[in-house]
Amino acid sequence: KSGRFNISMHLALAYGDIYFQDLGYDYIFGGGIWGRVMKLLEIARPGEIILDDSIIPGLEKHKVSKERGGCYKLISAPSSLKKRLMKTPALKSTVSADLNSLTQYLSIWLINRVELRPVFDQKDGEHRKLVSVFLHFSGLPFDSNPKLVSKLLSDHYKVILDLIEKYGGWLNKTDIFQDSLRMLVVFGFPKTFENSEHRAVLFINDLRAHPKLRRFHIHGGMYSGFSFATPIGSALRREYTVIGDAVNLAARLGGVSRRNEILVSREIQEKTNRFFKFKFMGRKRFKGKTALISYYMFKEKKSVSPAPVSRWLSETENIVGRRRDLERFRVLKADVTSGKGRILGVSGEAGVGKSRLIREFIKELESDKFTFLTGDCISYGKAMSYLPWIEVLSEFFSLLPEDLPELRKSKIELKIKKVNKDLVNWLPVLGEVLGINFPETNLTRSLDPKIRKQKFFDIVFDLIKFNLKKAPACIIIEDLHWSDSVSLELLNYISRNISGLNILFILVFRPIELREEFKDHAYYSEIKLKELNKSETVKLVENLLNIKSIPDILRNVLVSRSQGNPFYLEEIIKSLIEQGYITEKRRNQWGFSGDLKKLTLPENVEGVILSRIDRLDLVERDVIQTASVIGREFDEFILDGVYPDKKILSRALSNLKNLDLLKVKKSKKDMKYFFKHILTREVAY
Repeated sequence: KSGRFNISMHLALAYGDIYFQDLGYDYIFGGGIWGRVMKLLEIARPGEIILDDSIIPGLEKHKVSKERGGCYKLISAPSSLKKRLMKTPALKSTVSADLNSLTQYLSIWLINRVELRPVFDQKDGEHRKLVSVFLHFSGLPFDSNPKLVSKLLSDHYKVILDLIEKYGGWLNKTDIFQDSLRMLVVFGFPKTFENSEHRAVLFINDLRAHPKLRRFHIHGGMYSGFSFATPIGSALRREYTVIGDAVNLAARLGGVSRRNEILVSREIQEKTNRFFKFKFMGRKRFKGKTALISYYMFKEKKSVSPAPVSRWLSETENIVGRRRDLERFRVLKADVTSGKGRILGVSGEAGVGKSRLIREFIKELESDKFTFLTGDCISYGKAMSYLPWIEVLSEFFSLLPEDLPELRKSKIELKIKKVNKDLVNWLPVLGEVLGINFPETNLTRSLDPKIRKQKFFDIVFDLIKFNLKKAPACIIIEDLHWSDSVSLELLNYISRNISGLNILFILVFRPIELREEFKDHAYYSEIKLKELNKSETVKLVENLLNIKSIPDILRNVLVSRSQGNPFYLEEIIKSLIEQGYITEKRRNQWGFSGDLKKLTLPENVEGVILSRIDRLDLVERDVIQTASVIGREFDEFILDGVYPDKKILSRALSNLKNLDLLKVKKSKKDMKYFFKHILTREVAY
């Protein structure tokens, strides 16, 4: 929206002792005085200054009126003070403190931003789709037992920060709300994720389950929506924060939550209810909103995560535009059947169709009686050792999430004896990775960590070879770009030993920058998925909607907007269905209606592209944002005036070109650049 907006503010004042603690990387305020002033703030109306009775004795010459709730409202004040209570310290031109100690209080991304460019301006403000989480930690005796509070915070505050970091969140601020220590945690800024809602709820789940945090009574609210991330304040004192409706509504939900309740918005519930249980709590009209807001209470994580629901678009009967890729795969499959080990990498950016192609591979492998083991890497799993291999081994041993520890041990022992009875003595090594406690044996008790790791590698390889006795095998590891380092070590170890075995590894990943050993083998090949061309894009839409012709205006939108990316195409079509532009005339047959000129871009697509931009370093990101202001196409010399250091600009443009975010075409006078994807320019802008 644009136009003139009226801004109002209200204040609350109270006087008394406060609790203060400096943790060395953050500072905490607390105490009853904070609770009182926060309650007054809730009472205050726009434009009012509300006073606690503790402050009245010092205001003899101020005019006040008794108000609701036993508080006071300031009517007028003297125009000047006869005596200044405190001397204002002079501003020093340099900071004498150790700058390294000051940076402990700032996020790394913010430190890097300040080092790159110390000045903040309007360009630093960004509209982002993010999840705001307000957490309340009640039951802390700030006034009655400050020593206990100091110990609790010193011991456990870092645990909370570690959980925030684990899921990619950002602790924006800590304050007090009534009787609780309150934190605002943000998911989706400064780094954008495609699954911010899922990460936020996982964070809450782990927070409540953590044994070290059971001393706290945790409650709060979560809301997903567009917010404005921006630096605010004066030239002397400034903070980076998030503001907007989504932040306010998260605070409102947190404010009405009861002990041990986490309340979430409907969008969060809808996006994560495949993995978590929620209870509908009703609809409420919150302060500052006219519409009723539906909200839910988070209950728990579901014991068994369902198999991913295949996206509607991805389930077209005939795969489009991948004929040559299927032919290459069939050659590799024949090699494996004849006893030659093969590794197939399938790479491509998000949404280009990797998973759809893998499902096509699986159908053909199943018809040829291949056995399967699968493992997944996750975006927050780099600190989780062996994560994809734990999934592979769990499938091998037929372990189920609901199995009790003794049953899991029994399943592993029985299977190990079938593989090789001598391996029974090495069960503690295997159990350590799988989280199952087997008593140490004479062989494992004093084992050096390096030898222990190598022995685990050997055991996994033995299990894989045992599986090959039945039939050719296929091991699929998805999202390898998120793999932890030790999982890659194990993959590299096994990959160098499979040339004469009837096994196929399928590794699915977004383009990997680092050179991994498995790529260097003669029996490694890679399918690099590209976007669909114009005719393939149209064909895919026709298959999806079971139609023979598409209106010209819609065809142009789908081709230009999606740029041949099946995922983007799917999101656009889903949006058109939700908006009523595409309607189901008969079962599985669709038609078009409404004014197609009013099409809007789904936010999901923006999130995917924004996550790519966020992976750039600060210089590259600054360049692409500046370029987006110029337009989809721009001359290099225009950017020369913005970035006087030609080496920095040249390197950034080169990297953006290599990452396929920008394309280049040479003119007689200068280099011209353009955004490969129109959506990239719009999102960067």
